[in-house]
Amino acid sequence: MTAREVLVVEDDNDLRESLSQALRDHGYTVTQAENGQQALDLLHAGARPSVILLDLMMPVLNGWELRDALRDDPSLADIPQLVISAYMDEAEQHVLELSPDDCIRKPFAIRVLLEAIERHC
Repeated sequence: MTAREVLVVEDDNDLRESLSQALRDHGYTVTQAENGQQALDLLHAGARPSVILLDLMMPVLNGWELRDALRDDPSLADIPQLVISAYMDEAEQHVLELSPDDCIRKPFAIRVLLEAIERHC
């Protein structure tokens, strides 16, 4: 994957699609996963994004579980992960325990997201 590739892990189809389109409009290559298990499968199949946008509240394998799996896999642990969540206040301590590379609260301005992604690409 290129140095400007983003893996968007988000279960809300409309948000995932709009984020992906906005990122493409700004020159990024985007891969999508609707839950943590799909993301993990893509990564194990060889996907190597420069950054992962990671929702926390998802079915099948949630953001916390995916973060644990990434942290435990030396071949994936160094991929920057940006947590995007509407639940920062309620889950703040848990989010901090995840040690993400960045946290962005939903709803957010696309400019804020792009600035965070650029810091890691």
